[in-house]
Amino acid sequence: MKYVTYREDNVTVNEEKCERVKKSILEGKEKVKWHRYVLKKLRFASEAGKEGREEESIPKFYLCLIVQDGYKLYIEKKYQQNGIYFKYCEEMTEEQCRNILNGNVEWMKTDKKSLFREFYFQYTLNKIRPWHVTEYDRETAVHIHGEYLTFNRNIRRIAGGVTDLFDEENIRISCLNEGRVMVSSKKMITIPTILRDMLQNAEESMELKAFAY
Repeated sequence: MKYVTYREDNVTVNEEKCERVKKSILEGKEKVKWHRYVLKKLRFASEAGKEGREEESIPKFYLCLIVQDGYKLYIEKKYQQNGIYFKYCEEMTEEQCRNILNGNVEWMKTDKKSLFREFYFQYTLNKIRPWHVTEYDRETAVHIHGEYLTFNRNIRRIAGGVTDLFDEENIRISCLNEGRVMVSSKKMITIPTILRDMLQNAEESMELKAFAY
């Protein structure tokens, strides 16, 4: 698989400081692309994962829904080794997503996309299952040199064990204090070949498709 590799730092700030950061970006000389959307992520996990007994290097799997002038669906695989994040994504259709939500994954066994086949393996062998949905009101500032900031507002989790990405009715529980913004700084990195071969045989990708979400 061709992973996007990056380092990440996170901080929670108030709205005033957030606006100062955004203003400095807007006034800077670097070319920046801005995106604003709602992101919904359904985490899949084994029983060990749900109990917090998995190491950070164990890959985590998500079904993701981006709402931005319509919507986009994809599967995400993400893990961390030695302070470096590895992320790989594949887009999917609504029918494929709903099949997974309904436990129908047999079609993934022979799919041409390697991430789908790996998800099937994890689903059947390691028994990963839907766990919880987290929603983000997100704004990103993407630099042309592979750096970007994300501003996460109104982070919330669907209550009651609901794991339907398309749900709009159930109660949401806020995960951020009022007036606070979680800011993430991410920097794409290139891993030397000799080290890359040691890290789960990961191939690098310079595509922003996975990185920018």
